[in-house]
Amino acid sequence: MKLHLPVRLFRTVMALMLTATLTVPHAFAESETLHEEINGNVPSVKSVSEEEDSETYTVINYSHYPSLSFDNCSNSDLGGAISLFISSEFVYDDIPVILSDNGSVTFNKNSVTPYIEDGCGHAYGGAIGLEGNFLDYYPQTLIMRDNGSVAFNENSACFVDEGDYIEVIGGAIGADGGQSCLLYNNGNIIFEENFVIGSGKSKVWAIGGAIATNYLSLFNNMDVSFIGNTVSATTFHEAQAEGGAIICGNVSMQNNGDITFSGNKLGLSVVDSTSDLDLDFGGGAIDCENVSMQNNGNIIFGGNKISVDTVNYSHYGHNGGSWNGGGAIYCYENTVLTGNGDVIFGGNSVSFSYSAATQLDVIERPGCVAGGAILERSGSVILSENRDVVFSENTVSASGSGVIAAYGGAIAQIGKSISLCIENNLSVLFEKN
Repeated sequence: MKLHLPVRLFRTVMALMLTATLTVPHAFAESETLHEEINGNVPSVKSVSEEEDSETYTVINYSHYPSLSFDNCSNSDLGGAISLFISSEFVYDDIPVILSDNGSVTFNKNSVTPYIEDGCGHAYGGAIGLEGNFLDYYPQTLIMRDNGSVAFNENSACFVDEGDYIEVIGGAIGADGGQSCLLYNNGNIIFEENFVIGSGKSKVWAIGGAIATNYLSLFNNMDVSFIGNTVSATTFHEAQAEGGAIICGNVSMQNNGDITFSGNKLGLSVVDSTSDLDLDFGGGAIDCENVSMQNNGNIIFGGNKISVDTVNYSHYGHNGGSWNGGGAIYCYENTVLTGNGDVIFGGNSVSFSYSAATQLDVIERPGCVAGGAILERSGSVILSENRDVVFSENTVSASGSGVIAAYGGAIAQIGKSISLCIENNLSVLFEKN
C-alpha cells in the first residue's frame, strides 16, 4: 500500500525556520567502540554548509573508519543514534546522510523514545531517523556505500501509552516523507531483531520493523539478510500495522548475493472493542507499492508471519471493506522477481483469530485475509528466468465465532487489472500451500 505518513500539526510552526538541523544525540556510551586510532572519541561529523537565500544545506558524513559502531544510543522523537530534521519550507535540494568507505559499520541496541503532545505521540527510527516538515517537500537520502559490512541489531522504536494517536515508524531506519535509502557496494548486510512496538487506546500506526522509507535500493552488495524483525501493535479501535521488516513505496534489490527474509513477524492485537474496527495490516516481511528483485543470488522468504488477534468486536473492515495479508509480501502494484538464483517461499503465514464478528459479504464488503506468501492488490506478479521456484507450506487462515473469508495459501491477487506470469524458470513447484 502507499506510504503516506501522517501530518503532525505541531510541526507547522517549524516550517518558518530556514535551517537544516542535524543531531548526534549524545556522546557515545562506554560500550560504544570505534577503531583505536581515533582513541574512542566521538567521530567528527564532517559538514559541508553553504548559505543561499538564508538556507543551510548540511551533509552528515561518517567515512574512512576501520570500524564504526553506534551502541545503546537513545533519543526522543527521531533517530536514536543519527537524526536529521529539515524544517525549511523552501529547501528542495537533497540533504544526505552518508556512511561510506568504512570497515565494519554496526548499529546495536539503539532506541528512539516518543515525543508526546496533547495525547498524541510519535517515534521514528531506532538507529537513524530522517524527517521533513509537514509538507513533505524535502528529499533526504541515506547513503551507505563501499563499507566492509553493515549490521543493524536490536534497534527499536517503541511507544506504549494510553494516547489517542500513536505513530511508531522504523525499528532501525525511519524516514518520514519523500526520503530514500541507498545501500550499495557493501559487504554482507544484516538487519536482525529490530522491532517496532505501538500501543494506544484509539489509533495506532506501527510500521517497518527494520526500515520505513519512501524508496529503498540495495544493489551490488554481498549477502543481504532480514532476520527476526518485528512489528507489534495493540489498539482498542483503529490500527495500521505493516511491514514486519520493510515498509516502503518502492523496493529495488539488484545484483546482490543471496537475499534472505526469515522469521520476520507482524502482530496486531485488538483489545475489547465493541465499536467498528478499522484495521489495516500487511506484509510479514515487506509492505510496498512495488518490489523488484533482479539478478541476485538465491532469494528466500522463510517463516515470515502475520498474526492478528481480536476480542469482542462487532465489525471488521477498512473504509467499508478490507483485503489484508501477505505473509511474506504485500504489494499494492507490481511484484517482480527475475533473473535470480533459486526463489523459495516456505512456511510463510497469515492468521486471523476473532470473536463476535459479523459475517461480511465478500463482494459488497470484502473483509478478507489473503496471500500466505504474496498478496498483490492491483498489479502483476512476475517470476521469470530464475532457477528453481518453490512455494511450499505457505498458509492463510481465519478462525473464530464469525465468518471472515481467507484466500490464497500461496498467492492472492485482487483488483480489475491483475496478471500472474511465471515463465522461463528452471523448475516451478507449489506444494502443501
